[in-house]
Amino acid sequence: MKVIVYSSKGCPYCEKVKSALKEWGIQYEERNVSVVKEYFDELREKKIMGTPATYVNGKLILGFQEKKFRKALGLPLDSEEKVESKSTEQGDEEIFASITKEILEDEYDFVMIGGGPAGASAAVYSARAKLKTLVLDKAPKAGTLAITHKIANYPGIRGEVTGLELLEVMQKQAKDFGAQFVRTNVLSVDFSDEVKKINIPEGTIKAKSVFIAVGAKAPGSKIKGEEDFTGRGVSYCSTCDAAFYEGRTVVVAGDNEEALHEAEMLAKFCKEVSLYYRLRA
Repeated sequence: MKVIVYSSKGCPYCEKVKSALKEWGIQYEERNVSVVKEYFDELREKKIMGTPATYVNGKLILGFQEKKFRKALGLPLDSEEKVESKSTEQGDEEIFASITKEILEDEYDFVMIGGGPAGASAAVYSARAKLKTLVLDKAPKAGTLAITHKIANYPGIRGEVTGLELLEVMQKQAKDFGAQFVRTNVLSVDFSDEVKKINIPEGTIKAKSVFIAVGAKAPGSKIKGEEDFTGRGVSYCSTCDAAFYEGRTVVVAGDNEEALHEAEMLAKFCKEVSLYYRLRA
């Protein structure tokens, strides 16, 4: 079986693809288009305008689509597990544990719902203050910061890091002070009594104080036909893919600061950049 992965620097989904292939024991050849211009040109000749682009025995898979990967690789589909990229030597399995009987029997001083930057920062302070601290998160690597491909302006962090790398530093710092991190899904809460109750599939967690830090994500609505052209003219990461559109006319759809930054990056490569946004009443 021949597997070729076209990747680029700062591409979070490229890391997911490579992590999944390693997890499944699949050997692959990586072709980084940010390093070798020849690989970049190969994709452009094939009219592929983004990474990751993976060929499994000649069959193209764009992005990270686990079901398509499993089918192409002949792997079972009934026991799928979400494969996350591992940007550091220690993954979230070493930060986030499973719910135990002891956790359900205990009473915590401070529980964070959400393990992103807000929840992790709060956990640093509460754990350092000797408060019994628990952080709950259903998907530690799916938040806005975790999927950010590059950060170069965070105070105290020199150079460029991925959002996931930065987030794991925060979480590990809180864990060093004694905070516990567990992966679970919060179903409901009951704040009517002095001891608050957080209902999860495994049971109920008790806490004196609860900090809700669920964060925010951009709307996931899709334009008709958008997914069909992902990697073939539709991209989501200007840092990853702007060079593919050099000399072309492009459109950025969005009405927030992020869209402006993407347009600014694309303007360095493209012949013309238009920003489309929705008028608000």
